[in-house]
Amino acid sequence: MIQTDGLPTAQVQPGTGSGWLFLKQTGFHLTSGVRYVWTFDAKADVAAGQSVTTPTQFMRDVGPWDGFSSPAIQLTNQWQTFTLALTPSFDILDSGRVSLDVEYAPGNVYARNMSLVQAGQRSLAAGESIEAANISLLGPNEGATAARLADYVSFLIATDRAFVNAMRDTVRVATDPLVPITGTQMGYGSLGLLDSQDGLDYQDNHFYVDHYAFPNTAWDGFDWRIRDASASDSGWSSFLDMAWSREAGRPYTVSEYNQPWPNTHGAEIDPSLAAFAAFQDWDAIMHFAYSHGRNWDDGVPNGFNINGDWTKFPNVGQAAWIFRTGAVDAGGAAVSVPISAAERLQAAESAQSPSTWVVKQAGIPRETAYTRRVELVKAAPAIRPNLRSIPIPANCRSTPPRGSSW
Repeated sequence: MIQTDGLPTAQVQPGTGSGWLFLKQTGFHLTSGVRYVWTFDAKADVAAGQSVTTPTQFMRDVGPWDGFSSPAIQLTNQWQTFTLALTPSFDILDSGRVSLDVEYAPGNVYARNMSLVQAGQRSLAAGESIEAANISLLGPNEGATAARLADYVSFLIATDRAFVNAMRDTVRVATDPLVPITGTQMGYGSLGLLDSQDGLDYQDNHFYVDHYAFPNTAWDGFDWRIRDASASDSGWSSFLDMAWSREAGRPYTVSEYNQPWPNTHGAEIDPSLAAFAAFQDWDAIMHFAYSHGRNWDDGVPNGFNINGDWTKFPNVGQAAWIFRTGAVDAGGAAVSVPISAAERLQAAESAQSPSTWVVKQAGIPRETAYTRRVELVKAAPAIRPNLRSIPIPANCRSTPPRGSSW
């Protein structure tokens, strides 16, 4: 702790290859449905005119280390005041945490004047109405009442649905009914996508294990970081996220996945995903990408390209054989989890991912997808399947040991 401008200031100094490093405040509780506002001043030791991308987190500071979506911020060498708002979708009654992920900062990071307060909620003022077109927007520290938030999110879902259906109809006119059409990936839009994109032909998703991070300039080919993470160590969670995003009765694909060069574990991604996707009975998986240009025979590894990445190239044929031949059987009768319209809306309001919703609201272990096919069902409220009693093999828990199998 130091003093800046006469104010107590937290200072953290990242080291080269420091790994996980956070500047955090802990020890508070968060209540589901209550809006909170986190305010703080921050800056970093970077050159004038430069910035460093710094993820922020609202989460639990003890196991299972779960939390909520929060934005990344751009720190410069000047003090800035940041105001971030959150309405939790589940309680944290042990030890909450707000933090800055500073491991990629090139120099010291500083924070001061940090506070977390409960915000007010506002509906409509007297005389405000849609008909009069005079509804004022919420201020940065205000939250909407449950009814106002539900109206707004319902409007967004309906607007998105009208747009994607208009795009679908335009493509149909220009092509023919045999061209399959999808919208955005299921990782965007939370469970509201089950409604906004229900008029399209199939659902799609993307994921990466150890995607590049760019601490300063986005997509700078000379200034990036990876963790050299292994899918069979910590990356299995991405497989589970993909599985729990599938809706019953809809074709499902993963049209982008990779564990990009120079990750030293990259050879594992294609055969392991092929086996998992076959078990889950998905319709297609697509490694991204063969090449980003027309130099298809470079023979040199580069970024996401598979041409020249000889750690992955030999496995593509085997992975295709695993996925396409039935070498791995589909996982029998599916575990179908019903989710009502009201629950889908609530998940969209809180930006809750499908896999998080399954755990927090349906009470089903995410790891069920290691032993059973899983799917979501748009339905009226229904009794949840009781899966707490289904044993999850020790080598198929959230972070199974390397080399384990299903």
